[in-house]
Amino acid sequence: MANCASASYVYQGLAHADSIRLIELQPGAKGTPLACNIITVRRSENPIYEALSYAWGEPIFSHVIEEVTTQSVLRVTLNLHDALQALRYEHDTRLLWADSLSINQTDLKEKGDQVALMGPTYRDAQRVVVWLGLSKIASSRITMILDNVLQSLESYRSRKDKSYSPIDLWRTVVRLSTMKLLQQPWYDHPSAF
Repeated sequence: MANCASASYVYQGLAHADSIRLIELQPGAKGTPLACNIITVRRSENPIYEALSYAWGEPIFSHVIEEVTTQSVLRVTLNLHDALQALRYEHDTRLLWADSLSINQTDLKEKGDQVALMGPTYRDAQRVVVWLGLSKIASSRITMILDNVLQSLESYRSRKDKSYSPIDLWRTVVRLSTMKLLQQPWYDHPSAF
């Protein structure tokens, strides 16, 4: 396993306009150091992968992931590190696309080209995984949304005027829940859209 003194990963240029990088997240037990392989694929070959959407968080790259093939390290934010720890399988690899690792952030031309392809990259993914944060934080957000649902249900039950239909109730629930959800930090990140 690479240590913090290891050389930083050096991105190789993408050979084709439809090339993307995927993170082959290596298996491991919860809490053990993360390891991956960065592989390049062509979208035209219909690779099967999952796209990770998350808020970068503070721009402090204090955690490392070993890139096994090159025996180098990738520096990541705490939020991405937490997401990969939570998403990693214990006994199998997991193929992911995550913007901060899949795009060479120091190559402005590549970054521009790849950001322009983010919509199709998310659309082509087998599944999009949204990371809202550690379970304690995510649980409080979900609880807040469910509180809105319960308040709307109570309001509906207490109304004597039955002209307020179940469809009106669900519209209210969706509106309130959406407003609360859109206030979360994940929506401040461009990959959310």
